[in-house]
Amino acid sequence: MLSGLRRSTSYCLEPVAAERRRHARPARAVAAAAQARRGGRGAALNAGLSAVADIERAGRIVPMRILVVEDDRKVASFIQRGLAEEGHAVDVLFDGAEAGDQARTMDYDCVVLDLMLPGRSGFQVLRDIRARKPALPVLMLTAKDSPEDRVTGLDAGADDYMGKPFSLAELSARLRALMRRGQPRETRLRLADLEMDTVRRKVTRGGRPVDLKPKEYALLEYLLRNAERPVTRSLIVEHVWDIHFDSVSNVVEVHINSLRNKIDRGEAVPLIHTIRGVGYMLADSRS
Repeated sequence: MLSGLRRSTSYCLEPVAAERRRHARPARAVAAAAQARRGGRGAALNAGLSAVADIERAGRIVPMRILVVEDDRKVASFIQRGLAEEGHAVDVLFDGAEAGDQARTMDYDCVVLDLMLPGRSGFQVLRDIRARKPALPVLMLTAKDSPEDRVTGLDAGADDYMGKPFSLAELSARLRALMRRGQPRETRLRLADLEMDTVRRKVTRGGRPVDLKPKEYALLEYLLRNAERPVTRSLIVEHVWDIHFDSVSNVVEVHINSLRNKIDRGEAVPLIHTIRGVGYMLADSRS
């Protein structure tokens, strides 16, 4: 396993800078694909990069809560940084001993799972997850990438299977594909004159465009999906930030105030309300 993971580290960490720049400037995906072709990395990767660039140009990245179970710390850090830059909340575990329990108790959208783990193997973790959350999407990411290994992993209950070495762009695209296969989510969220288009990643208030940073957007989406219901600070942290979030930090309050400045300032009817002793609620006070 170690030799495979070493290869994966050298493969995926080498183009980190190019891929991260491509997330900020999608046009550079063409150059990245050309570089991949020159390096002989295959037509499939080139097509994957092109498809991901098309998706990102359309802004169709919906924030997710993701659990990554990977014992190679460099690979885990690479995945966490890359997915976090897309606006996702990413938790990382380095062994399988607690992975099943954490996947069951936390509200994750999907899991990225290595096979060769200390504590409990990936197959054992997968069985733990399927026993309690059969619908939770699980993508296996492992150096064991022969056709027989892939068949075994998919038959064991994985929703998708990727071999190492891998492309972060393809991993991200596969995770989005897994989410599309699940329960359909509303793509247009509305409350009063506040509207969010999660496909185009656009927010308007009374027709006025609202420019939001990634965490502000994720927070507003969570509030809109729970409109007219109070949500506690801990629930907000669980869905918008990761498990390493500093519980004594005031970052939630800072982001709520920022949203108020961008959404409610100058409006006759405020939509973001503080529920003392509870948390926050997005609601139309006229209804």
